[in-house]
Amino acid sequence: MVFPRPFVGRGAVLEFFAGFMGSISPDLLFVIDDISGEDSRAVGVTWHLEWKGRPFPFSRGCSFYRVELEEERQQLQIVYGRDCVEPAAKPGEAALVVIRAVTWILERFPRLAALL
Repeated sequence: MVFPRPFVGRGAVLEFFAGFMGSISPDLLFVIDDISGEDSRAVGVTWHLEWKGRPFPFSRGCSFYRVELEEERQQLQIVYGRDCVEPAAKPGEAALVVIRAVTWILERFPRLAALL
């Protein structure tokens, strides 16, 4: 949701996290606020960042991951992940105005939906 293209493959994900960990302060911590436990093959997590025990600005988010059994090694493998990070700009009610405008246009010109 933050990057223009998804990271595909173990190497791409490991490279991203290595760069991320190499660029942040060791005092910056991920704090899990809540985690789902209903499905053994999928998990949802809400989280925030803290720096030296204080909430870090614009650092709340939620993540969803799904795993599947990798037959060859008989291990669970993450096959899907999505992270949604709190935006620094808060559109508030303006987001509703934009959604109403876009749906109004799509209702009148449904062929435009194919372009989305």
